[in-house]
Formats: sequence, C-alpha cells, structure tokens
Amino acid sequence: MLWINDTVAIRIIELLLDKFHFNDEILKFENELIQNGFDHVNQTIENDLPDVPRETIIRVLSVIHFVAKRRTTGRREYMKIINDYVGERVAPGLRVLRDFGN
Repeated sequence: MLWINDTVAIRIIELLLDKFHFNDEILKFENELIQNGFDHVNQTIENDLPDVPRETIIRVLSVIHFVAKRRTTGRREYMKIINDYVGERVAPGLRVLRDFGN
C-alpha cells in the first residue's frame, strides 16, 4: 500500500479539475507519483462512472478540493468524504460503502 500526503492528493484533484472543468488537454505533472495518481483516478472515473454526467464529476471534485484546501483542521476531512460517499472499489463499477450513515 502506498501512502500519499495531502499536497499530492490535492494536486491530483487539481489536475482532474483542469481536465474535466477547464478542458485542459496538456497537463503538467511535477513527478511520477502525481502522474500515476492522476492516471489511476482518471481511469477509475472513466471506467466506473461512464454514465455520470461530467457536471456531476466536476461538482464532486470541486467539493473535495474545497474541503481539502479551505475547511480542513488537519484531520483530512476530505479523505473521510471520499471514503464515506465514494466508497471502496471492489471491482470495476462496483463500490462498497462501509458504515454509510453512521
């Protein structure tokens, strides 16, 4: 398992917003870890969420980015949002939400 810090996670979210919201065709990756993270999340979005409107993906990414940049108190609340509302991927197109609503 690979652990990433908040700076890397936030940068991946920013790059995803550059692609989905700003329609940037050329993205600048500072290092291989960020590029691999972006590629993984982007591929997951494309494979697992083909029927989700682009606007919805943009809204979700924007909320996660906002929470990560502005509302955090150092406890990584944005990761809790991802875990609680996106869930754990168990297969292509299949996610499980653990303790949803608790």
